[in-house]
Amino acid sequence: MPILSRQEAVTELLDGAISAWFDGRHACAITLAGAAEGAMPRTRELPSAFEMLRHMVALTCECTEEQAGTMLNANRNWLKHSDGIKPNEIDTEYAWVMILRAYAQYLVTYEDAEQTAEMRRFQEWFKDQFAPVRDLLQRFFAVIQAFGKAVTETWPRPPTA
Repeated sequence: MPILSRQEAVTELLDGAISAWFDGRHACAITLAGAAEGAMPRTRELPSAFEMLRHMVALTCECTEEQAGTMLNANRNWLKHSDGIKPNEIDTEYAWVMILRAYAQYLVTYEDAEQTAEMRRFQEWFKDQFAPVRDLLQRFFAVIQAFGKAVTETWPRPPTA
């Protein structure tokens, strides 16, 4: 009887989520990414990707971390549960965020794992989408570094003994 390790299962779930998302099957992508994220063992050395994101959302939205967590999981939970008052629709744009959460957690949890073709495909898409932001930040930091260098070079040096 074949055996599937937790890491192999998580890899299959994450690959399935990425593939589904690229194919436009957003509900599958959200569900599989959420399952992958939830199936990974927690590393206590670092906070999870979800914990970091939840904290940033709480600060940005001026809400509690519990409220931020509810917001971050709203689409995933909408797909999992039918109880309560819910909207009739969800935003499919959130699918890539769920994949990013699971993928980031995968990289931390299984840091020595080889990237699959689907993971590399998602990583390339992400790089392409955020290249303008990355370029802007690089230019910003270059300006800051140049300014810092110019300022420190013009400061009077303390007398030497």
